[in-house]
This record gives sequence, C-alpha cells and structure tokens, in this order.
Amino acid sequence: MGLVPAMGWYINQFSAQSADFVHNSLFNQMLDRIWSPVEEHRGSPAYYGLELLEWAWPWLLFWPWGLREAWRSRAFSWGKLVLVWTVGFLGAITLMQTKLPWYIMPLYPMMAIAIGPVLAAAWNGGGGLGVQPFTPGRYPKLWAIFVAVLGGVAIAALVYFNCFDPSPTGHYSLPLGAIALGSGLSLLLLLRQDPQFIPVLGWTWYVGIFLLMASPHWVFELNGWPPARPLGQMVQQVPKAVPVYTTDVIERPTVNFYGDRA
Repeated sequence: MGLVPAMGWYINQFSAQSADFVHNSLFNQMLDRIWSPVEEHRGSPAYYGLELLEWAWPWLLFWPWGLREAWRSRAFSWGKLVLVWTVGFLGAITLMQTKLPWYIMPLYPMMAIAIGPVLAAAWNGGGGLGVQPFTPGRYPKLWAIFVAVLGGVAIAALVYFNCFDPSPTGHYSLPLGAIALGSGLSLLLLLRQDPQFIPVLGWTWYVGIFLLMASPHWVFELNGWPPARPLGQMVQQVPKAVPVYTTDVIERPTVNFYGDRA
C-alpha cells in the first residue's frame, strides 16, 4: 500500500515523457548518485554517523538499547524489520557517493520502532502512572550522564549566543532555554527513577524545536553568502524581462523567492 502512490507517480511520468524521464530522472538524478557525487555533494563514509550525532538527540541516547532489544527479538518480525532496514539502508546510503543530510530520514522510523520497547520497559519498570504492574528496575547511569551533557551543551550555547556572539539576536534564547530547563527536569526525574522523565524529555525537545521554527534561523539557506534577502531585493529592482546572472553555481530558491523570480 505504501508503494502504490510512488509507483503511480512513476508510471504517470513514464507515460507522459518516457525517454526524458528515464534518462534525466532515473539515470542522471537517481542512479548516478550511487557512483558519482551529483552537484559536488560528497562526503566521507562517516558522513551519516556525524549526521546522527548532530540531529538525532535525545532519542539517539536510547538507540543502542533499542538495537540490542531488536537483536534479542530477531526471531520476531519487528526485530527482523528493524535490523534489516537499519543495517541495509544505512549501509546503502553510506556506500553512495552523493551525500545529502535528508537521505538519512527513512532511518528515523526504524529508530522509533527500535527504542519503543526500551521506553515501554522503562515506563513500566518505573511504575508508569501507577496503574501498570510495578516491576522495579534501575535506569542505566549512561542515560542520566547523556541527559546532563545535553543540558550542559544547551546552557553553554545559551551563554555563547548571548555573551560572545559577534552579532547576538536573542532568537536562540527561548529554544535553548527550554531545552536546558527541560533537560534539567528530566535529569532530576531520572535520578529519582521516575518514569515521567520520558514525556518530559519528549515535550522538551518538541517545544525547543517549535520555538526554533518560530525564529528566523530555521532556514539554513538564509545564512548562506551572499545573504539571500538583500540580494533578492536587488534582483527585484531589475525588470522581469531582463535576465539576471549570479556567480552561484547552484540555484538558491531563497534568492528566487525574495527576488520574485520563478
């Protein structure tokens, strides 16, 4: 069922423009990315490992325990799915010559499935809301250490952007402050063996990301050089019938947007 929309789109494209679709879309854009870096998007074999270290927190903390649980449950369908998808997909994109950050996104659902049983066991082991059977169990000390590190990093970043940044804007204060405060509360609950640390940690990062998305810093292209907004305003002063050329090798959609050019 999941393949039906994608297959329908490919069949429609093939019927409308068979030769161009096969040559440009399938070969130049899809298959060519396997053995050559398209548009110079290259990276080392550790590229996606660094992406995980950069973007997969706080749930990356529980992933090793989730993979261990999947290995122990490899006789069941969910364990096989997690292991095959994780190893196969991560291996495939690592071997590809073209490296882009969003290629790793299909790995995140498998990460969620892997850590689900771990968090469920932690919830039940701590008594949950008090209605589940209480099966006491100590949480791993590494969890508390990593949550403390995350909170410390958020505090350090908060101090840097407010005290040492050459052009402080204050837009980072709310998301970083929310993450620092929530991480501290999660750490306190972890040390008390309180399973409420799970929803607190989840809501902490949800609120932090929401506040970041509400700031002007969430679009990475806006931080490119030259700045997109002033460049777009310059382009707007030129009549649309006159072509405008830039020195950028790769097209920047933000410049098109601010320059009112399609």
